[in-house]
Amino acid sequence: MLKSRTIKYGSYCLLICSVLVFLFYFGFNAVSARKVAPVYQASEVDYTLPQVSDHYRLKSTTSRITLVNYISLDCIHCRKSYINEDAFLSTLATSSKNINIIYRHNPLASQPLSQEKALISECVYKQTNDAIFFEFIKNIFSSYDDSQKNNQWVKKLAYRFVPSKEILDTCINDETVRAIIQKQKNENIIFDIRYTPTILIFVDGKFIKKYENLNGAVMLELLKYYMSIEQPVKGN
Repeated sequence: MLKSRTIKYGSYCLLICSVLVFLFYFGFNAVSARKVAPVYQASEVDYTLPQVSDHYRLKSTTSRITLVNYISLDCIHCRKSYINEDAFLSTLATSSKNINIIYRHNPLASQPLSQEKALISECVYKQTNDAIFFEFIKNIFSSYDDSQKNNQWVKKLAYRFVPSKEILDTCINDETVRAIIQKQKNENIIFDIRYTPTILIFVDGKFIKKYENLNGAVMLELLKYYMSIEQPVKGN
């Protein structure tokens, strides 16, 4: 009888512990989303606001806030975050876009096809503009094919956005364009950008906070929060 009760209570304890671990793990990001006040975060890394080779999804000359979004085009969390972000931004009036959102490539070593995807997207930009660049990325994420073991489907998608197939193919083999992606990767190492998506928050050009490995829901909350701030608090 005693043994039976011990097993019963042990099972209850195990169940309670499992529930607590579940709530902590899945609730952590949600809590982080609510605690997004722009308080200065000390860091050993010298985070400086990126200035070169940036793609601005939104650009405001009056906003004090900049979000730098590091993305891998093979990252499932980036897909969900980008789709959520795109849906949210499409509902905004032009006058309410009071923030700077910068896109940065972060192809990961663990995703061997991601670097070529970044290169293809950069070639689409080179032949078009930022608006088409982001539309292309949206198309990659919305029609992502996990069954493909190469980037042929991405190239076929890119052909729809550029003047000709030959121009894109030439660009993909252009060492100067490849150097852009490599330079981005080198800077990411210096900035200790190891996960995707990663967000760096800057206020008045000063680094405030870093958010790593976000899911789509938390990314959306961060975006809404920082876009709603009219007079953000400066870092110390």
